[in-house]
Amino acid sequence: MKKRKLYTVALLFIFIAAFAQKEENNALNREMIIEKDFTPIVQDASKINILPGVETPSIRKTSILYSDWTVPVTTPSVLQILPAAVYDTGSPFYRKRGYADLSLGNYLNASASVGYRILDNEKNRLNFWYQHLSTHGKVKYLDTDDKVKQKRNDNLLHVGYKHRFNNLIWTLNGDYRFNAFNYYGREYLPFLGDVVDAPIVDKNEMQQIQQFSISTGFGSPREQDRELYYLLSVGYHRYSNRLGLYYGEKGNNENHIDTRFKLLAPVTANQRIGIDGSMDNLIFDNRNSTDYKNLDLDNFTMITLNPYYSLDKDRLKFRLGAVANVSFNDGTIVRFAPDIRIDWEFTEHFFLYSSILGGKELNTFASLSKDNIYVDPSTLPYNSYTPADWTIGLKSNVLNCFTFDLFGGVKYTQDALFDYRYLGMKFDVESGDIIKTVDWMTRPVVNYANLDAFAWNVGARVKYKFDDILNASLEWKHEIRKADIYGGKKNVVETNRPTDALNAQVEVKVLPQLTLHADYFMGLGRGTILSFNTFAGTGLELLPYVPTVNETVTLRGKLSDIHDLGVGAVYQINDAVHLRVRFDNILNRKYDIYYGMPAQGFHFMAGVGVNF
Repeated sequence: MKKRKLYTVALLFIFIAAFAQKEENNALNREMIIEKDFTPIVQDASKINILPGVETPSIRKTSILYSDWTVPVTTPSVLQILPAAVYDTGSPFYRKRGYADLSLGNYLNASASVGYRILDNEKNRLNFWYQHLSTHGKVKYLDTDDKVKQKRNDNLLHVGYKHRFNNLIWTLNGDYRFNAFNYYGREYLPFLGDVVDAPIVDKNEMQQIQQFSISTGFGSPREQDRELYYLLSVGYHRYSNRLGLYYGEKGNNENHIDTRFKLLAPVTANQRIGIDGSMDNLIFDNRNSTDYKNLDLDNFTMITLNPYYSLDKDRLKFRLGAVANVSFNDGTIVRFAPDIRIDWEFTEHFFLYSSILGGKELNTFASLSKDNIYVDPSTLPYNSYTPADWTIGLKSNVLNCFTFDLFGGVKYTQDALFDYRYLGMKFDVESGDIIKTVDWMTRPVVNYANLDAFAWNVGARVKYKFDDILNASLEWKHEIRKADIYGGKKNVVETNRPTDALNAQVEVKVLPQLTLHADYFMGLGRGTILSFNTFAGTGLELLPYVPTVNETVTLRGKLSDIHDLGVGAVYQINDAVHLRVRFDNILNRKYDIYYGMPAQGFHFMAGVGVNF
């Protein structure tokens, strides 16, 4: 037994060392490329030109998910340094009625959570939980010696109730989120210090995001698949921005009313037909001043229908369906997409799977902020439509302790999202002088461009588990996205989303009470697009050429690769109390989350958790 423990500990450190290789840190490439054909939607020379939005990169640690309004599991001690992630979600009430935990670290990082199951019987379930996540430490810009405070105070409260009737389940959920943070990003122009009046640009001013959600629904208990299953729900969700895109402006607010239904009926013992449906109503409170009415958002409605047929046999699972999106006041009225899925065990323990999916995706404040809290608070990109997203893969569990999955796919999306940084200023068109009023400049937010894009990807994931002693996984994905941009037919578009992403983790139980874990994330091939309107002023000679006044200039550059290594430990004192510690970015690598928005260097958190 002692030898086995020594072997597993040795495997842990070998695994960590294999991924801790040091590479040179390449910040934003100084050899910027000027592109004059990347044009945002220019609406007025004295106002911002708006590029609609994009799908933000899903760079994240394996212990953290991007999720909203779901019940958190026992919270890990690591503070998420990426823009919008929240902790893993699922039910934490596995043995006790309640739980609480608190972790603190450098950078004034803090995380806390508490939850309690008030009712838990066959008829009624009532619970609540609360989560807190905050930071208040200084980070250093990559291309200067300047430091800035990164502030965030994120709080989320959930209350859920479920009542079971004889043949009906009724649910009622309410959620509230308050997230205050500063736009700490650096304005990206190399000569900006010559034209910016520092008192106007206040990095300490806090954006306040308030989200409120209430939903209710009822459905049949799905105890036997041969019975008719139905579900109907309705919800109201509000998202409000205190600050707007320009300094001195207010942000726009979003009201989302969603209705969902699902019907599933048996045909034979292993065949079913069903239909899923939804209606989304988006209503906006536009709060822009007279000078910025071009930033107002239009209300719209979308109805989605998804009929399908499904077959479920021992070795074959198949679904054939279609998606229809009917939009009102939002571009093309009717769009169609496939919904085809197959999972076939062609020989014992070997599976071939494939899917062709698609449909319209709503780009709302709430959806975009799941990945990026620094999204433009005044404007939204167009909604995206995917005619086809094809995936094919081969997976196997031929060994009980080892599984692997090889996959690849292609995807075409109209109005796909690509992040970029934009700087807008008010200036006199004739003289080129900056109009330095309180609202003369945009905040350092992340904007999105809508582009018709083609993407392909390949990847692999493997998992290994040895009893309850060792659990390890490794996943790699290579993805290329191309769009009609820069005057060519199809070009790779720079984005902070990695071209190559590798995620590895290992967990070793060295003692019954002590578990060690390590994880490593690598993101390669990241880039950025920087766009601004020119003006007469010093510093323009620093560009590869001197543009004219009121010319839209686009810069393309590279972002530093990410090599984030973390280790931690959990010690279970008894059934009710545990201690934990976590170290992240151990290599102290310097990189930007988005250009001009540096991530934290080496940081740690330690804390205690109780179940009661």
